[in-house]
Amino acid sequence: MTSPPEEVEVYHAHVYFSEESVETARALRVTIGRDFPSARLGNFNERLRGPHRRWSFEVAFEPGLFGSIVPWLAHHRGDLVVLVHPDTEDGDESTIDNEEAAAG
Repeated sequence: MTSPPEEVEVYHAHVYFSEESVETARALRVTIGRDFPSARLGNFNERLRGPHRRWSFEVAFEPGLFGSIVPWLAHHRGDLVVLVHPDTEDGDESTIDNEEAAAG
C-alpha cells in the first residue's frame, strides 16, 4: 500500500516570457504583487536560470490563494505561458518536463 501524498503547503506559478514579451511579463509581475500581496514574487530572470528553458519569474503562494490566483493568472496572462505546480522536495523534474507541454 502506498502512502497518501503529503499535504501541499506552497504552490509555485512560473511565468515564462521572451525578449519580445518582457515588458508584458514585467507589468504582470507588478500587478500580481499589487493584487495578491501575500504571494511571494521570485526574481525576474531575463536569462535562463536553473532548470528552466525560458526566461521566467516565480510566484509562490499558499493553498488558500489557489482558487483566486490561478483563475486570475489564466485571465490576465495574455500570451504568456504559466505553469502551476505544488512545491516539492524532489527537484521538480516532472514540472520541467511539463514546461514544454504547457508551452504547446
